[in-house]
Amino acid sequence: MSRRARLLFLLGGLAAAAVLGFLLREPVRAFIVLPLLKFFWLLRGYYGSFPQSSYYIVLLVFIVLIGLVSFRLTDWIAGERSAAGRFERGAVSQMAFWLGRARHSLYGRWYVARALADLALDLLGQRGRGGALDLQGSASPPRPEIEEYLQAALRLSPAGFARKETSSQVLSLEENPEPVIAYLETLLEDVHEHFHS
Repeated sequence: MSRRARLLFLLGGLAAAAVLGFLLREPVRAFIVLPLLKFFWLLRGYYGSFPQSSYYIVLLVFIVLIGLVSFRLTDWIAGERSAAGRFERGAVSQMAFWLGRARHSLYGRWYVARALADLALDLLGQRGRGGALDLQGSASPPRPEIEEYLQAALRLSPAGFARKETSSQVLSLEENPEPVIAYLETLLEDVHEHFHS
């Protein structure tokens, strides 16, 4: 429909409403305007007959009900979302999410490094030894930049991890930690062979 046709349609509708309003003014007055006026007049009379404090009580109860309903709805929605999250997201999907964030986020890079360092601690059975990681005592010692990367993740907060001075090799591991993951796979194989030997 063109702009001119829409304008003509709107003007025609307004003209028809004006004609109907003129022809139906008595029924509108009798069946709509006067009952509304009577209703508001009665409402005004009832309003004056109640003490002022009762309105404050009703208002307070109304506000409390709104608060309770909104809190219950928020808890219910949060419960539904967490249940859906538990069903859909496992450890692997969470790690994939953080690996994707590591390319664009300083916190994402620290989180991935910390998760890999914690995994190394678990593999070597060194959890609870003050947070230090002794990789030189393992069957397959890592390259120096991998050890520096993992030690920094355990030692530093996200802000400190972002500000640290490191070599270009360590910076490349932050952006692409695949060599660290490959090293941890080697470490896992060593642990597996140790238990089965």
